[in-house]
Amino acid sequence: ALPLAALAHAGERGGAAFDGGRRPEAVQLELPLPGLNLASDAKPPADGPPRYLSIADPAHGKWLGEVVRAAWTSRTGRRVLSQVTRLSNQRGRPISVFLTDLRANNGEYVYDWDMIQLGQHYLKKDPVEAAPTLVHELLHVVQKSLVLPTDAIEMELEAYMVTFDVMRELDVPFEKGSFYKSAYRKFQGPLPEFVKWLTK
Repeated sequence: ALPLAALAHAGERGGAAFDGGRRPEAVQLELPLPGLNLASDAKPPADGPPRYLSIADPAHGKWLGEVVRAAWTSRTGRRVLSQVTRLSNQRGRPISVFLTDLRANNGEYVYDWDMIQLGQHYLKKDPVEAAPTLVHELLHVVQKSLVLPTDAIEMELEAYMVTFDVMRELDVPFEKGSFYKSAYRKFQGPLPEFVKWLTK
């Protein structure tokens, strides 16, 4: 049997791996400062989706390509797409995208499946309207790859700031009564109130 002191030391070392005392040894991706060194192969092709994204239904491939090309015209969108490109290249596989009925939600990142879901209602709209949501969810993929606490409210705050930047850069209006419009209105007020609202 190990001495009590040795067991206590082992417990401390094990706990440090989970409480931020040290980073895990296997990190999927280390990114440079935002906006620097755009990935050279991140620019989407003229037709269809880029190699770093895969669509569950091939019939939606053309649409996804249009959304990505719209996102690429946004400076903020290009930064996130470049980060996703590096991540996909390092993993050796694309990020999966699936369109489904999300009811009131525009998009979701399913952490357990490592898959992005987008609301199928976007298929009836201009692809540029789906670009901010796609970038928002792709940013969550990047956040997870950096071994950040994905359930932390700070991750959602960053994603919404990016969403609003993409909407402004693409001149995408807030739909009346939409979640994004409510979120933006709250975001303009005191930060503690926005955090409380977003947490709920």
